[in-house]
Formats: sequence, structure tokens, C-alpha cells
Amino acid sequence: MIKILNYRKIILLGFALSGAAALIYEVAWTRSLQLVLGTTVYAVSTMLTAFMAGLAIGAWVIGRYADRIKNLPLAFCLIEAGIGIYGVLMIFIFNALPYLFLNIYHTFHVSFSAFGFLQFLVCFGVMLIPTMLMGGTFPIVSKIYAKEMEKLGRDIGTAYSADTLGAVLGSFAAGFALIPLIGLRNTIMFAALINIFVSIFVFTFFRIKRKLVIASIVLLFALSTLTVPGYDEKALNLGLYQRASSFESEEDFRNVIENMKLLYCEDGLYGTVSVTEHGSDGLRCLRINGKPDASTSIYDMPTQLLLGYVPLFLHNQPENVLNIGLGGGFTLGAISNFEVKKIDVVEIDELVIEAEKYFSDYNGNVLEDERVNVIVADARNYLFLSDEKYDVIISEPSDPWISGACSNLFTKEFFELVREHLNEDGIFVQWIPAYGISFSDFRILLNTFVQEYNYTTFWTSGDILFLGSESPIEVDDTRLDNFFSNVEIFRDMEGIGIENADAFLSRFIMNDYKARRLAQGASINTDDKPILEFSIPISMLTGVSEDIIQKIVQYTG
Repeated sequence: MIKILNYRKIILLGFALSGAAALIYEVAWTRSLQLVLGTTVYAVSTMLTAFMAGLAIGAWVIGRYADRIKNLPLAFCLIEAGIGIYGVLMIFIFNALPYLFLNIYHTFHVSFSAFGFLQFLVCFGVMLIPTMLMGGTFPIVSKIYAKEMEKLGRDIGTAYSADTLGAVLGSFAAGFALIPLIGLRNTIMFAALINIFVSIFVFTFFRIKRKLVIASIVLLFALSTLTVPGYDEKALNLGLYQRASSFESEEDFRNVIENMKLLYCEDGLYGTVSVTEHGSDGLRCLRINGKPDASTSIYDMPTQLLLGYVPLFLHNQPENVLNIGLGGGFTLGAISNFEVKKIDVVEIDELVIEAEKYFSDYNGNVLEDERVNVIVADARNYLFLSDEKYDVIISEPSDPWISGACSNLFTKEFFELVREHLNEDGIFVQWIPAYGISFSDFRILLNTFVQEYNYTTFWTSGDILFLGSESPIEVDDTRLDNFFSNVEIFRDMEGIGIENADAFLSRFIMNDYKARRLAQGASINTDDKPILEFSIPISMLTGVSEDIIQKIVQYTG
């Protein structure tokens, strides 16, 4: 009886550890695939569908033949070993994926359906073998563990519970401990080690006389571990899912990689944060999951600086300012040039704060300013829990098509929440991309915004800046001229081609009346119906995005 209880407990423990390894793989593989396929709702859904499909197929196929397997513990051990060895070899596959993606993009990007289907096939093909093996462990363990027909339901439920408990612990460990501490590659290696441990442990406990098999498993795992390369961090952190169109060929892509320096790259709770340096002029770029989110480029600096300068030029007496999203700290640097009393900056990712040191020479080492208070939090949660009121709130998150923490910073509910934290004459500035979206998507963003503010204007920085307030926003010409006499401000403005007050005012595009006319009839982006999270990725991929500035000029002209 003791032996029976022991082997049942051992197989349950092995199954629980196997479930933990499976979810560690799922989290780590998904995070790795996101570097190539992106973080849109379509990409994430594709990855999860492929993973779950493999599990289902494996359970179905092996379940059909489980009754014919004479040595079930041996089969379980071999499956675990197979998962572990293939898990290590997946690193080779991930390194090759950027080049495969680039070729697929250039061939099929004109059709969103075709491209999406091919993305699924890639994910499915990459994960098919290991996920089938993972799915196949359940019918085998059920056969080993469930011996009495009258207790069949309870025994299978117990086995399933052990696997589920392991899966819960594995997913938690991967996301909150392993990836932040040891990185994506080593997390995959850790999961593979769990599989190999389970295989050898069960082999030993069940006294399966297969010494040659055990030796072969150890040897294969050792060889695969010793030969597996590191992640090709340069290729994986170039954001191909967004920038594939900028590379004409694979050779062009390789040339960019060769001429790029990777100054910083860390995997964290919310994604992979990297800093790259390009070209002879040392252009630096902050990337989150490969996508550029801040840079020293002449194309990005106008937006990064004007996000700070426009509202602070226009507000009569700003004292408290909130900056949502640190980026490279350029907007924060612009804010610090004004005589404000307090500057709060909310940034969800500690790695972005750490990476800011690579831009401190460009932003005036702004985090050392005594007025700056860095708050590590989700912006919406911070606003929900805070009673603080601000004269100016600036929101510069990543793009609205990024599923999760970014897409919900472009909804009606978020704009309403921000309004509640503005002082009576406060100004809210929302960054809006002028690339990768259609004009209809832009009108949805505009209509969502104007619903929440009595007065709306917008300006151009290359991108679009929406300004919202409960009071009319008026320009004080004298005050504006005085700002241009400030050495730091003038240097920044001259660097982006704005040398005087008239040049600054030329960035104004549309007043409240015209903005509401343009927005009229468009849909509204809400938390419950996040239209843009689904529509913008299609525009990005198929190239139907439009020159928003030109369309606005045509409208106003």
C-alpha cells in the first residue's frame, strides 16, 4: 500500500512540475515571439491559439494510443526529456525568426488575412512539437494515476488539479521572478532543466532499467545546452513588426544590425527594454519590445520637446505638472526649464527609468532635479488612487495599438479621469501618432478626446498634440516672447527649427470649433469597445495608413 501511495504521489509531483515548466515556456516563448510579431491583440491571440492548439492535438493523439503503451512511466519520462531538449533548441529558432518574418512580410503584407494566417502557421510550427508533447502527458498520467473505475472521476480530477497548480505557480514565477531576474533565454533554459529533472527523477523512482536511456537524455541535454547560442538581441530588438517596411531586403537588415551598438538590454515585468546607438552621429534610441519609444533623432525631438513646451508656454502660471511616461526624459527636461514648483513623472517600467541614464546628457540630467518626483506605477491606477491636482498633465505613452497598458491610455474613460485631476484652468496634452493610422482612426481619437473637454485645440510637432481644457486657452504674446529669451529654451527650440514666437505659433493646426466639426460622426474609443486596438494594426500592416497632417491641412484649407 505504501508503494502504491508513493508512486501515485511521485507521478503527481512530476505532473505538477511538468505543468509549471509548460507555463514558464508559454510566458517566455510569448515574450520572445512578441519581439518579432509585436504586441497587438492579433499577435498575442495568434501566439496563444497556436500554443493551446498544440496542447489539444497532443492530448488527442497520444490519448488515442495510451492504451497500447506498455510502459507508461517510461513514456512519460521520454516525453519530459523531449520537451526539455526541444525547449533548449527553441533558442536557435527564435534567433532565425526575424529573418523569416522579414521575408514573409515583404511577400504577404498587402493582405492582412494572409499575413495573419502565415503568422499563425509560423507560431504553430515553432511550438507544435513541444506543445504536443506537453498535451500528451495528461492522458499518460491519467492512465498511471487512475487505477480504479469507481474512483476514475476523482483521480483524473486530482491529476488535473496537480497540473493546474503547477501551471499557476509556473506562470507566476516566469512573469514576476524568472524573466526579470535571469532574462528570457535563461528562463527557457530553467524550464528545460525542470523537464529533464522530472524525467530522470521518475526514471529513478520507478526503477526503470534503462541506464542507456538516462545516459542518452543527460548527454543530449548537455550537448544542446553547451551548443545553444545566446539570444540575437540586436535582431530581436529592432521592432520588425512595426519597421519591416523600412528594410528593403534581408541584406539591408543585416547591415543595420552590423552598424548598430546595443548599449543596454534587459528583460523585465512589462517587456524588454533596450537602448541602441546608430550611425556615425551616435543616434540613440530607447526601445520597448523592439519598438522605438524615444530617440535623439531629428524626427523625434520636435515631438518630445513640444509636448513639454506647448502647454507650459500657454498656461499662465503652471506650478504642478504631471508627465505620464518617462521615455528618454526629453519632455521632462523641457518642463524643467520653467519655474514650476513640482514635477511628477509616472512610469510603469523601472527598466525605462534605469535606461534613462543613456539619455541624461541630452535631457540635462533631469532626474537629478529636486522638483522631479518619479512614481513607479500604472498611470491609470495612480490617477485612480491620487487626489493630486495639476496645472498641466502631459500624456506620452506608447502607441494606441499596443494591447494592454498602452491602449487604455487612449480611451474615453482615461481622458475623463485626467480631466478630474486638472485644476480649473489646467491643460491636458495628449500625444497622438501621425503615422501608422488611417484618417478614420484619427477622427475616432479626436472625437473621443473632444467629448471630455470644453475646449480642444491641436498642434503639430510632426505628430499631433491634442490640448484639452475646461477654460479657453489664450496666447500671451509678451510672455511667449520672454520665453524665447531664455537660453535653455531657445537652444532647444532652435534645435527643432523654431527660432521665434511666430515659428512656434505656426505649429497650431485647429481651434475648438473646427476640431469638433472634424470629429463629428466618428466613433468613440472606450474601455469596453477599444476600436483602435483592432483597427490600427490592420492599417499599419497593409499600408493604408495616411499622411494625417496633410489630410488635416486639406480639411482646414
